[in-house]
Amino acid sequence: MRSTLAPILMLLIAAVIAVFAGQNAHVVDVRFLGWGAETSLVVVIVFAAAAGGILVGIASLWRQLQAGLHTREVSSRLNRLEKERDELIAEREGLREQVDTLQHAVKEMSSRESGQTTDQTSTRPEAEEKPSSSGA
Repeated sequence: MRSTLAPILMLLIAAVIAVFAGQNAHVVDVRFLGWGAETSLVVVIVFAAAAGGILVGIASLWRQLQAGLHTREVSSRLNRLEKERDELIAEREGLREQVDTLQHAVKEMSSRESGQTTDQTSTRPEAEEKPSSSGA
């Protein structure tokens, strides 16, 4: 909506300026910084409107350039942060794999220890029973 409204508004302003200039077509004396001339008021009005348009255009261009630079900086920062995020995700996955490996190793060790404890408890009573059985 805004993109269609701006050209319509500019045409309307240009039409108003043209009508105003046309109705004030008499000759005037113009002086500026020691320079002077006699010219039609239409020329002065059109020149002033054109100069204003040029100044507005320059200001707008400056603002667009600043916005473009800001966008480039933000985009660069976003890319850096996304790369850092991806690296952190990869590091997290590596750490998860290490945790899984360590948990598996702990389970193996605990199952071996419980197996050895069972073997040791089953062999100890037999060893104790043999000397007492043979001694009786």
